Amino acid sequence: HFFVAGLRGAADADADGQVTVDELARFTHDRAAEAAASFGQLQEPRYAGDQGDLVLGAPGDAPSGLRLIGPVPVSV
Repeated sequence: HFFVAGLRGAADADADGQVTVDELARFTHDRAAEAAASFGQLQEPRYAGDQGDLVLGAPGDAPSGLRLIGPVPVSV
């Protein structure tokens, strides 16, 4: 969950519109450890490598949204 959320932009710590390996690793580690601790568990995702500045995604460049076509029935 945290890995995907990070790739979608939540891990962009410096707000430059890009998510790097280092940003994603740090975000995933911190959030997963925090979530596990709230359940009394220990979890520490780790990354070992030297590609920390590699950009994995630029969520700001990807349009997203919801497009509804045709009449949409509304029920109350």
